Amino acid sequence: MIATARLRLRDFRPDELPAFLAWHEEPGYADYYGPGEAEPAHMRGVFAKILGWAAESPRLNWQLAIEADAVIGTIGIRTKGLARGQAEFGLGLAPRAWGLGYASEAARAMIQFAWDRLGVLEIRGLAVTENARVRLLMTRLGFRSSAPIPGPEWMELKGWSHTEWTLTRGV
Repeated sequence: MIATARLRLRDFRPDELPAFLAWHEEPGYADYYGPGEAEPAHMRGVFAKILGWAAESPRLNWQLAIEADAVIGTIGIRTKGLARGQAEFGLGLAPRAWGLGYASEAARAMIQFAWDRLGVLEIRGLAVTENARVRLLMTRLGFRSSAPIPGPEWMELKGWSHTEWTLTRGV
C-alpha cells in the first residue's frame, strides 16, 4: 500500500468490481476510449487482469485502486515485457473526482514508488493527443511529449492521434 496525505493506493479487492464498473459509466469518462473499451464486458476482463497481476510472483505490474473515502480510480506502473528500467504508466479517475488534485497526488506517489522500489529509470505513457486533461497532468508531472503519432483507425476517423509521454528519473 502507498499512502499520501489524502489517498491510499492499494490492490483492488474482488468485491470492488461494481465500483470499478460504475465510474467507467460516468458521463465523460470514456470520451477518449475506442469502441467497446468502456463496455462492462470489456471492463470485467480488465478488472480480472488487474486482480491476476496482483497475485503474480514475481510481480511485474502494479495496477492499484485509488482510494479517498471510496475507490475513485486506478493507477498503474507496469513493467512486464519492457526492457529493464522501463515502465508503462496509466491512470483512470472517476469524473466525480476530477479537478480535486487527486490525479496529481496519486501519480506523484506512484512515480516515486517506481523510482524507489522498482528501480525504474524511465516511465512512458500513451494518451489521445486531444485529451487536454491528460496533457495538463503529464506536463505538470514533468513528462516530455512526442510528436503526435497515428492511433488506431477509430481515432483516425475522428481526426485524433496519440502522444507518447516520457519521464526519465533525475540523478
